[in-house]
Amino acid sequence: MTTHTRAVLPGFAATSGRRLPWLLLACAFTLPGCSDEGGSQAPADPAGSSAVVAEMKRFPSPPASRSLGIMDDPVAALSLPTGPTDAEGGVPVQRVEGRVFRRVSLMSTGSQINALASHYRERFEEGGYTIVFECEGADGCGGTRFVTEVIEDYVTAPDNVSRSRSVITLTQPTSGELRHFSVARNHEGVAEHIAITLTRSEKGPLVVVTQQAFSPVSGD
Repeated sequence: MTTHTRAVLPGFAATSGRRLPWLLLACAFTLPGCSDEGGSQAPADPAGSSAVVAEMKRFPSPPASRSLGIMDDPVAALSLPTGPTDAEGGVPVQRVEGRVFRRVSLMSTGSQINALASHYRERFEEGGYTIVFECEGADGCGGTRFVTEVIEDYVTAPDNVSRSRSVITLTQPTSGELRHFSVARNHEGVAEHIAITLTRSEKGPLVVVTQQAFSPVSGD
């Protein structure tokens, strides 16, 4: 699949996330590109009636966590980060179409980002995943803007406008409290891509954003 840089939507400043709430409010009133009927159309279903894709399991929730929000779309697209934020404020991504699952999890008090990152590394190795891209800290990920870009599809979904402000506040990291993994594998005839972002705001709990896409493996 082609790797490209994700465009910054209207209302998103390239150097700051301060205008993001404006976009969220506009989405509630059907701003083009935010609604189901606007310029951002759902992709054609690449999975068709594939029972294998429909039955693929969600990546497990992190230990000692509770879910703030969950999305499970049978036909959608995932923007899988393949590099840090660039000079223009965009994040290079691989666009994956298929069934897409998204979850925002709040970790328990005392959870440590390095310990959780090690937990995920073990899960990736056990599951046979290949790490496509990873970054650590605001410097390594190209700035805190990276998180704003990664969660864009979740927070601008019409069904999530009511909780988007909380998600945005909780996921804006301090400089060191940020880790991201983009991983992939082929399993039982299905291509699986996962983006996992670990982030902690200045006064909030550790937050894990899991985004997972399933699509049939293309034939040779």
